[in-house]
Amino acid sequence: MTPARDTANASRTTAVVRSLLAGSALAFLLQACSSYGPPTEPAPTGRIEYDGFSFAAPPGPGWTITRGADGVVMSRMLESPEHTQVAVVLRSTGFDPALVGYPAYATDREVFTRYVKANKENSQAQGDQSRFVMLSDDAITDSRFGYCARTSEKVEDHTPATRKHMLLMETWGYTCLMPGAPKFIVEVAFSERAAPGVQDANLVETREAFFRGFRFSGAATEGPASASGIAAAGAGASAPAATPAASTATPAASAATPGLLVLTVRQSQRESVRKGFEKAAPGIAMVLEGDPRTAEPHRNLRLSFSAQVDRSGQMSNRDGAAIGGLAAVLLGSITPWSCPVIHSLQASLLGPDGTELRTWTITHKDKHVGTMLACPDVEQPEAGAIFELEKELIRRMRAENLLAH
Repeated sequence: MTPARDTANASRTTAVVRSLLAGSALAFLLQACSSYGPPTEPAPTGRIEYDGFSFAAPPGPGWTITRGADGVVMSRMLESPEHTQVAVVLRSTGFDPALVGYPAYATDREVFTRYVKANKENSQAQGDQSRFVMLSDDAITDSRFGYCARTSEKVEDHTPATRKHMLLMETWGYTCLMPGAPKFIVEVAFSERAAPGVQDANLVETREAFFRGFRFSGAATEGPASASGIAAAGAGASAPAATPAASTATPAASAATPGLLVLTVRQSQRESVRKGFEKAAPGIAMVLEGDPRTAEPHRNLRLSFSAQVDRSGQMSNRDGAAIGGLAAVLLGSITPWSCPVIHSLQASLLGPDGTELRTWTITHKDKHVGTMLACPDVEQPEAGAIFELEKELIRRMRAENLLAH
């Protein structure tokens, strides 16, 4: 992809996250927008796994992906920078609709739908009125993925002065409570933006294929949710005809595949990964890349670990210290303070022929000790965090019969 396309996609990604999903119950999205910019990478061909749900990139060429701790933004440009599509899967936790007048949100689907719609309208009222003009906006109760509201909207995007004309952006999506965890909400959405009268000929097929690929882990993806605290749909609740969800199982990656598993990982993490894998999965035929046994038929498990420090608390403290003067700065520089850290693992399983069979994204939250004004740099997870990430990966692989003894 050319630099011009990369820049356009990055700008489109940020704009869509702000306008597309900020109207949901997910207040965290307003804070997460900045983390969904570059870098991007080509979207994987296999399934993408997060805690509690999985999905696949929409079909068709040109999709790129930007990953965050709680979901992804996938985007592509079609025939021009003004014709783009975006697919989003994001999760939040910690919200409580009961505090803002919707105490029955987890037991009455209509109440939950009203909550979703009210938050969309509130966010739209606070948005950039000079740029975005709402033409239509709807939210209705839906059970395609369980306990959800189905949303749609059409917006005029009066883009910056560098553009000579208005664009139309249409968005379709689902806002759902995660089965068994009513404090978690998940957004699945697809959007297209283009000049008036322009539309991708394969729009409906692409959009529906993306929606069919989404599923909650270990739970039915259609019909009433069976989770504790989530009641069945009330009388009169409307829902479209159910569409079978794509299975996360990959027949080619069953236990019948070669038993040897080759781990590919950064050199500095090899020893921690080897020890963690042997501890979490004893008896698995596993070697590190470069071992002489890799000449045998094998599958390859590519592992990429990273860590991100949340410095937002320290940034707020620095503002206050600056007002308090030199004494406040000196005190803040030595006072111990918690620094949240998110450790991430991106894993891809490749078959003997190099075909990508499965992908996972796993996160592990941790805390390091810093001061009120500064957090230590964490460039990569330490051994303990690597082990926790590997343990969860192995659990998921075993659940799908992807580890052969």
